[in-house]
Amino acid sequence: MRKQVLSLHSKHFFMPKPVRDLAPIYSYIRSNVRNGYLREELRRQLMAFENKLNFSAIMRSLVPGALAIYDLDAIPLLILRDDIGFRGIRIVGGFFELKSRRKKFTGEVKVNGWQFKILELLSKSLDMDLWYFINGGYKEFYLFNVKRVSPEFRVEGEGPARDLYAVIEKDEVIVMEPHEVIPTFRQLFLEGVIP
Repeated sequence: MRKQVLSLHSKHFFMPKPVRDLAPIYSYIRSNVRNGYLREELRRQLMAFENKLNFSAIMRSLVPGALAIYDLDAIPLLILRDDIGFRGIRIVGGFFELKSRRKKFTGEVKVNGWQFKILELLSKSLDMDLWYFINGGYKEFYLFNVKRVSPEFRVEGEGPARDLYAVIEKDEVIVMEPHEVIPTFRQLFLEGVIP
């Protein structure tokens, strides 16, 4: 019988158990990754992933079938300091959704259509720029603001890959070779922001 979530203070509140399938991955990282910084970063990222799974299970159980969980991958913050110390923060550029694929796009850039629609609504409701930054197999990188593109929405794919896609013409997207990424980001997001 499915456990009912009542409230965070209820003795009947169900907290998902750690994902047992991840145990071999933790073990592999401990045994095979020699670089200490990389080993710790992988372990932290895996723990964050596990926590996201648990959080998603908790939230979905609150209103079954009606809650969707989305996260933003990056919010760059400029730390403002003065002689006394911390003065505040400023968001640099907006929010970022990070994607990666094995090879570069040809002709069109495709992202999940449902996610695009939700992130576009979020961008409008918060009045904040929301960018996709996509790694195309380290050969090309793609950057676009959801407010400044006009995607065509199409259902594509076969089997489990069949889904709604937001299809954007490549000429609407900033396409960068690897050596162009840092100068482009500096020009777009930092000019006029950092004195």
